Amino acid sequence: MPDDLSKEIAKQIHEKNKVNDDYLFLEKDVKIDGFLRNMRTYLERNSNKLIKELTEKDISLNTHYFRRLRGQHPYISGNDLEIIQSLYVHQSLDQTIEYLQIKEIEVNKMLLKSLN
Repeated sequence: MPDDLSKEIAKQIHEKNKVNDDYLFLEKDVKIDGFLRNMRTYLERNSNKLIKELTEKDISLNTHYFRRLRGQHPYISGNDLEIIQSLYVHQSLDQTIEYLQIKEIEVNKMLLKSLN
């Protein structure tokens, strides 16, 4: 975590007398959805800056990519697609297959096998 962000969080905790289970950036009249949206924007903006610093490339990532990737890993590891579907609360297996880009994963596996 960047030092400036860490210092700001510590300052907010101290100034607002927060304890372990308190929300730090939410007031009673603010919706959690708005907070999460703002946090996603912050993470996306700063992860893109960090990637550019490390790779000198403009690669745009967003938190949605990480959510999708989190579902692809259990699939690739051999876990049941129906369990993954329930984790994502998708209405159908087709929705999960499309969301996780399973067809692309399987095509890539097939192509890699044909090269060996």
